[in-house]
Amino acid sequence: MTGESCVPSIETRDFESIFEEEEVVRDLDIDANPLRRVFVQSANTFSFGAIVPSAHPKGVEARLKITNSSKVRSTIEFSVSQDNDGEDAFTVTPSKQEFPPHEHRFVTVRFDPKKIRSYSSRFEAKIVESEIKNFEGGEMLSFDILGRGTMPCISIVQPLDRDEAGRVNLDFARLEMDKTKIRDVLVRNDGVVPCMMRTSIVDVSSTNSSPCTGLFSLVNLQSGSTVTVEPGTCKTLKVRFDSASPSIYSAELRLDVLQNRFDSETIILRGESYMDNLGFEDLPENEEGSELRFGSLHLKEQDSDKDDVEKSVSFVLVNRVEDLVRFEFPEHEHFVFSPRVGHMRALARLEINAIFRPGQEKILYSMESMPVKMKRIRVESENDDDEVVTWNDTMTRLVEAKESTKNEDESTKEEESEQKIEPVPEPKFEDVGEEENISFFVSGCADRVSYKCSCSSKISFKDTMMLQRRQHDFELKNTSDVDTTFDWSFSHENVPFKITPISGSLRGGETVKMTLHFCPIDAQKYECEATCEIASLPSSNSPLKIEISARSRRPVCHFDLESSDYASRREAGLPGPSGHPGPLDSNIRIIEMKSLGTHVRTFECNMEDVFFSLTRSLSLSLSLSLYPTTYIT
Repeated sequence: MTGESCVPSIETRDFESIFEEEEVVRDLDIDANPLRRVFVQSANTFSFGAIVPSAHPKGVEARLKITNSSKVRSTIEFSVSQDNDGEDAFTVTPSKQEFPPHEHRFVTVRFDPKKIRSYSSRFEAKIVESEIKNFEGGEMLSFDILGRGTMPCISIVQPLDRDEAGRVNLDFARLEMDKTKIRDVLVRNDGVVPCMMRTSIVDVSSTNSSPCTGLFSLVNLQSGSTVTVEPGTCKTLKVRFDSASPSIYSAELRLDVLQNRFDSETIILRGESYMDNLGFEDLPENEEGSELRFGSLHLKEQDSDKDDVEKSVSFVLVNRVEDLVRFEFPEHEHFVFSPRVGHMRALARLEINAIFRPGQEKILYSMESMPVKMKRIRVESENDDDEVVTWNDTMTRLVEAKESTKNEDESTKEEESEQKIEPVPEPKFEDVGEEENISFFVSGCADRVSYKCSCSSKISFKDTMMLQRRQHDFELKNTSDVDTTFDWSFSHENVPFKITPISGSLRGGETVKMTLHFCPIDAQKYECEATCEIASLPSSNSPLKIEISARSRRPVCHFDLESSDYASRREAGLPGPSGHPGPLDSNIRIIEMKSLGTHVRTFECNMEDVFFSLTRSLSLSLSLSLYPTTYIT
């Protein structure tokens, strides 16, 4: 006769089995990861994370695998405690269930928050009945449950101006007719869940403004489109104003947060369209206003005997009135306009050539005001047909000039005719109206290119195994006010060095981050020189050159793995090979595999060690440890 003594029990320690459908980690800061749905072993806590109640009207569920680990039939009772406020945000079904020996069942814990707050509870599973007589209870499974009800929300970072009603004001100011201006609206997600907002522009014209249908728009977005802003990030919306006939226009940009009817932002859009009697069209690199932009001009060497540099651009001057007008550009030390003074017929157009002459002087002009004088005039026609003749100070004419000469005997005098070119004098005119000053601005800079590099003139890399890589980061700054370009090259071809970016442009005062890579594919010593060609760099400045030396070594064995950026996007709270949370060692190489889902064979792995036979009677034992990069919830 044989017998066996059994004690009813359930699985209470194998959390990978209990939470087989959830993520399980050894340690994690739950507060720093509000969206993670995870069981943390060190805290003995399961967190549902933050959820939006309106997005889950029936709540969210988690299935737990409860296993009867004994040889006797048992009945297990399940319960969750109430929250401190008495709200039943957590429920469990079923509340009681019978378990045959060595079998498992799933129970469901539901989280259904009704308020925007944090919730906590305690889950318990204990044996209440068993086949064993006089059973007084056994092991109990218990852990804390956390959850948070939240709402998506946004805030306006830019612009900051608000009216008395608290609405944000986006003022496009005065804009000349048929011009375009774009302003930015910066929106930030201050919540812990992704925020989807619906954008719409509504015409709110009133007695103080005109209808503006189609004048305000979102760049690359249709009215009614949705935009997603991730938690803790900002999104820039570009609002465009296309000015029409002279008037004041206003509209509303409405940002309605989906799944949160209490959070919406209204931005008042306002713009004024005007039309001067003189207009400026085809201004280079400017569609917004009356600003002439010359850009950058590179000066010559200070001791250079070459002519001073200059830059010429052209634009069109438009007379928008039905009268003859006289215009006059101001005189300036560094800017020349041709023609500078002239008469224009009604509704006429005239091409103006503008020249920037800085000489040898470093100059920076930004929105330099140069108002153009304009007034209506009347000119008496010399012809009977009363035809209005235009004039400007670039016009010239041929005139005959008679000169007196003497014969050889100086007895008689003769007159000789000679044609000369002289400017056409301005016709006499009569003022019809008052003189006006038309707003006009000029911008431009002149400087000698200079740079600053944080990298030393010599770089020596540590010994590097072939097929591996090392890198050195540095910065290149344009210390001048003018724009320039850069282009790297190496003194030898087929060297395992690379600089990124290898070429590009640099605005005045701009800094670009660069990286020098060493990627050897063979074992040897390398030496070369990297030269950066900086456009328009004066010869008096030292060229940018870097002497590079490195040595690569041959490893005993190399595993050719596809590169993975998992280490850079890996959460710091996850455990590493040592079992402790924190970043991975830089020497760790990563094999990344993506799961195809649950109940699907993703990959097969032979659990036995794999041996490789190498030369010199060497053998290498390879063990594979898997750390999932994506967790299925």
